[in-house]
Amino acid sequence: MIEVVDQWPRLGHIITNRCTDDADILNRRNCMVGQINTVLCYFGKLPSCVKSKLLYTYCGSLYGCELWDSFNNTISSVCVAWRKALRKVWNLPFITHYDFLFELSNVLPVFDVICKRVLSFISKCVNSDCDIVQSVPRHAIWHGCMSSPLGRSGVFCSLRYKFDIGCLLNLKFNHCSVVWNHYISTRSSEMSAKVAVLRDMLLFREDPSLCIGLLCEIATAIKCICIE
Repeated sequence: MIEVVDQWPRLGHIITNRCTDDADILNRRNCMVGQINTVLCYFGKLPSCVKSKLLYTYCGSLYGCELWDSFNNTISSVCVAWRKALRKVWNLPFITHYDFLFELSNVLPVFDVICKRVLSFISKCVNSDCDIVQSVPRHAIWHGCMSSPLGRSGVFCSLRYKFDIGCLLNLKFNHCSVVWNHYISTRSSEMSAKVAVLRDMLLFREDPSLCIGLLCEIATAIKCICIE
């Protein structure tokens, strides 16, 4: 007897009868939250900068995100969970602007990381030595477009990072530079200056010998910078 189910795990992915990514995204998000809680539990007393690196090392795999439809709004739940974790890592107010979090950690926002991996996956498939592997993304880009999950992700990234989708077929296309340049262009010098001050404040707060009698003042200053 063949069992009929709405969804089924296969090779680390959740496959549904509707061919949507929602269940797989939520499953990956829940796994990530569990990993984050474990890291914060075992390494909670380490300096924030160290915890941030550990977080990205042990919790940032996002296995299978290359296959997600980039237009899927459920991806935002992964980004929200990651921002909450960074606020805990840096011990910042809940309403801290999310741009500060990634600038402090000197990393790309999670959504940009996912898009970069999508572009990397498409690029590797397009330039594969296997003709069959090549044909699938090429068809998705030139003919499938919005009717193909891979084509939709390619279209989404081309709109977000402002490049011609045909560039994905170019062997010399540098997707890393495209994503990083977009992220850098969205940062203002004012925000970078605030983050530099905030980083110094956090270092003072974590070293009791440097902030004797000034802990309350430093906490107030950190809060003001984060919610301004």
